[in-house]
Amino acid sequence: MAIALADLLDEKQVILRLRSRKPANAIREIVQVLAHNGKIDMPETFLEQVFARERAHPSVVENGVAFPHARTDLVNQIVLGIGRSRAGIPFGQSGTRAHLIFVIGVHHGCRLQLHRDALAFYFARRSNAGFALAISPDREPDE
Repeated sequence: MAIALADLLDEKQVILRLRSRKPANAIREIVQVLAHNGKIDMPETFLEQVFARERAHPSVVENGVAFPHARTDLVNQIVLGIGRSRAGIPFGQSGTRAHLIFVIGVHHGCRLQLHRDALAFYFARRSNAGFALAISPDREPDE
């Protein structure tokens, strides 16, 4: 069964102005929003799984976008939270800055390459002026 990334997007799961300046704190901030919106029941356990994945295979920043994620039994469906940082948050040993962070939880049985789908969705929508403006690092959240 195909899953459209657009079906996973919910404005309640998007933080337009991350307060955090470090990757671990930014991921935590996004996971807290997912928990607050009922998408994850055990946020601390999920967070540890994302951190374990990051330690084993750090997220690579491509075009200002990072995809920290975990395959887990804590979710029954794919969950997606997005955070935006105007200044960017340095990820990995290279310290490349991510302006958009997609935190993804996928059930172990799901074999999607959601980070690739998310990146394709992001770049496809960049040509859409409204979407590009909505997530632009230069845009203020109340605009």
